[in-house]
Amino acid sequence: MMEEKAKILIADDNEVNLYLLNSVIKKNNFLVYSAKNGRETLDKLKEFPDIDLVILDIQMPFLTGFEVAREMKANPITSDIPIIFITGLFVSEEFVQEGYEIGAFEYMEKPVDTKTLINKINVILKIEKQKKELRQQAEEIKKKNEFINLLIQNIPSLIITLDYDVQVIQQNTLVELYEQQYQGFNFQKIEKMLPNIKRCIDELSIIEFESTYQNEDTRLVFKISIIPLNIRENTCQILISLQDITERKQTEEELKKHRDHLEDLVKQRTRELEKSIEELKTTNLKLDNILNELQKTQSQLVQSEKMVALGNLIAGVAHEINSPLGAIKSQNDSVERDLENLFPELLLLMKSQPQNIVELMIKLVTLSADPGQLLTVKEERTLKLDLIVKLKQKNIPFPETIAALFANFGSNVDINEFEPLLKNNLIEDILSILNKLINLKKSNRIISEANERIIKIIKALKLYSHGDPSQQYILFDITEGINAVLTLYHYKIKQGIELNVEYLFKEPIKCYPDELNQIWTNLLNNSMYAMDFKGKINIKVEKEGNYVVTTFADTGKGIPDEIKEKIFEPFFTSKPIGEGTGLGLDIVKNIITKHNGLIELESKVGVGTTFKIKLPVNRN
Repeated sequence: MMEEKAKILIADDNEVNLYLLNSVIKKNNFLVYSAKNGRETLDKLKEFPDIDLVILDIQMPFLTGFEVAREMKANPITSDIPIIFITGLFVSEEFVQEGYEIGAFEYMEKPVDTKTLINKINVILKIEKQKKELRQQAEEIKKKNEFINLLIQNIPSLIITLDYDVQVIQQNTLVELYEQQYQGFNFQKIEKMLPNIKRCIDELSIIEFESTYQNEDTRLVFKISIIPLNIRENTCQILISLQDITERKQTEEELKKHRDHLEDLVKQRTRELEKSIEELKTTNLKLDNILNELQKTQSQLVQSEKMVALGNLIAGVAHEINSPLGAIKSQNDSVERDLENLFPELLLLMKSQPQNIVELMIKLVTLSADPGQLLTVKEERTLKLDLIVKLKQKNIPFPETIAALFANFGSNVDINEFEPLLKNNLIEDILSILNKLINLKKSNRIISEANERIIKIIKALKLYSHGDPSQQYILFDITEGINAVLTLYHYKIKQGIELNVEYLFKEPIKCYPDELNQIWTNLLNNSMYAMDFKGKINIKVEKEGNYVVTTFADTGKGIPDEIKEKIFEPFFTSKPIGEGTGLGLDIVKNIITKHNGLIELESKVGVGTTFKIKLPVNRN
């Protein structure tokens, strides 16, 4: 998978500097955003909070570079973004010290040595990448700890953990369930285990034995394991596992294998955590070495800036991904809530029921309708009414409640097959638990569909931004690039734009795919802006002679005749100051010329604008 390009924001009120620096840095495979004054710099940071590095000119209108840096450091969202100051002023020692106190990485004086600048950017980004990897490793350690806690909660044994003073600090839900079921038993009372606990601490080893809990009515036999955890200075925390073997003594060997597997799993997770901690320490040492080298070379490094090449794409992509992520989170929360109580409830329920009732429960879940196919409101109401009638005919108590629960299993389940189950005195509890199983299937379907949507968006983003420094001239179907751009701009398009796409030619041609994607992005942005993001855009790809012709037509304001000849000139723009650089159509024209193609313009004020891009059908 190709690594995502780093994003750099350059702020300078000199447009020539912006253009020149953009050209140099862009060749080194970075994404560039630009600002012409201090206020615009802060606006860009709000719009693109994932900027990787900011290059600030110190003398700018509205806000100086120092003032912008102070605003950045005061904002938790931007406080960690590295800053490089550039200036054409005389740099005194006090001046430099002020910048470092604000939080700058480096100073550079104009004019900038571009080679040193690129080296500096690469070093800083490498440091930031390593910091990010450290944070990710810490998060992974946290997740592993959460997994171990979840594992303890779901182990089919009574689990009690003791602190260094042999006091109970944690127990799983099964302990509470047993104490509720078997009144008078206190499984947290550890006095009878103290000799074995002391032996465990002294030997720092796992102690195993069997123990009996008994009163006048009940006799329970447990296989008890006492396990040392977090060993330090000849003492340790203790994990006590009480495994009920009262009714399963004949399967003792099988239970032993299960316990051994559990022990191996705990040890494996412990080793993984220890390995992660060691790797984190090693990475910290490497980062310290890099920071020391950076400090030694700070006085020799130079800095520059580059110009923005892409628009506000990331915000739309983030919104598009956020919707399915919300669906996944919502359904995942639902699954977690159901799972938290489902298995203990199901286990207790199945233990209390005869075999024929258990078999009917399993059959009911198996025969239920596809959880991904939801009934309409009318269909669900009709099904419930039909079930109420049948339940009343069979004298089933509470027919309305039972029908509401049973309807969730679908219309293809024959109620007559489950009459013994329906007459069970715990039918409401049974159907409620089985409904949770069906709902888990539905949640899984929703999560899968949301995941597919995210995959589609990510695939389009990879196709759009896979950027190859070598700019290979390859066979490529240009409709794939157009589809990628449309997918990434879907958020803006769907808000008020009617889009019509017609592909009459879908064959690969020799081209530079990355550069063509710049064309589609510029034309789409211009069309949406010209229509104030409300109107129609028609895109058509067809073959005319030896050319593949791509047409972008919009219903926007149109282009007045007096400026039609100027729109392809560098730095010419009809947009307000700060909203356009005037380089978009100049870039488009240069790319088309590079492909030996043609561009045609038709526009009428108040009607709209049509661009036709003609590229040679070259497959050799």
